[in-house]
Amino acid sequence: MKFYYSTLVVALVLPALIMASHWKSPHLKSWKEAQEECADYLRLTDETVERYENQGYPDENSTHKLIHCILVTVNAWNEDSGVKDYVIKNFFYPSPSDTCYVNRTHECLCETVSPLPRHSQLKRAHKSFLCYYRNYGNIVSEGQFVPYSDEEREENFERTYAIVDVPRSSLEEIAKGNALEVKEFPEIAFTYTIRTGFYEPENGANREHLFTNFGIPEILSEKTSCCEASVRQQYCEEPARVFQTFKQCYASFLPTLGTAQEVAKELLEKPVPSPPCKSCGGPAPCTSCPHSIPRNHSRPCYNGQCY
Repeated sequence: MKFYYSTLVVALVLPALIMASHWKSPHLKSWKEAQEECADYLRLTDETVERYENQGYPDENSTHKLIHCILVTVNAWNEDSGVKDYVIKNFFYPSPSDTCYVNRTHECLCETVSPLPRHSQLKRAHKSFLCYYRNYGNIVSEGQFVPYSDEEREENFERTYAIVDVPRSSLEEIAKGNALEVKEFPEIAFTYTIRTGFYEPENGANREHLFTNFGIPEILSEKTSCCEASVRQQYCEEPARVFQTFKQCYASFLPTLGTAQEVAKELLEKPVPSPPCKSCGGPAPCTSCPHSIPRNHSRPCYNGQCY
């Protein structure tokens, strides 16, 4: 009995371990990588960027452009509302002994950024960055999760539908708002969350990535954490585990179902391609040749015809 139990555990755990060894979290980028990328876009030399760093990113127009580009590249900037605190703070590491870095940063934003006109995007981005750079902490060297735009999340859903090979009948149900009732949705949920880095088979939902992407406080709540722990105890195999995790713990506040529905609608609006023509009125396929041909010989066949 003990041997059987050990074998069963190995049978259940081994696939997850193999999957974990292949799984790589997508959408990671460090501040330095984003800075180098933007320097290329703006045709800034390494010496110029090094000078900016040494001088603490001075108040110059080209520096404004560089910082604005970086914030846009890591999806930490919104042209209407400004800097996304829940994204940009991931790129800074506060001192463990500093207990006032959050208040100082927010005070700085109120004093230096709020008075600027809304259309001054470059200056607002530069001032916002300086508030974090001077008050929040040091820039971290490791790559951080870059949130997806709405368009990127829709594209990921479209590709997921293709990977899972979701039939038209199921897309119609998803388009009606019945995604959780569709039999393919557990596979859809598993593939989509793995592709986006929102879920790790060995650890469950990556709540840090989810929060960075959506900024919804419920993601990090104790209630959500307890819910997920309970689900993982009840369901040991994928894709049931990720499906139930999403259904019971996240579906009520994440916009995922709405995105899935909109993408399904868009796919259904696309024209259905006609099946390939098997017979278009041309000569019959060359399956046999006239009896005048000696045995063990064949006539040449071209475009389905005998010659």
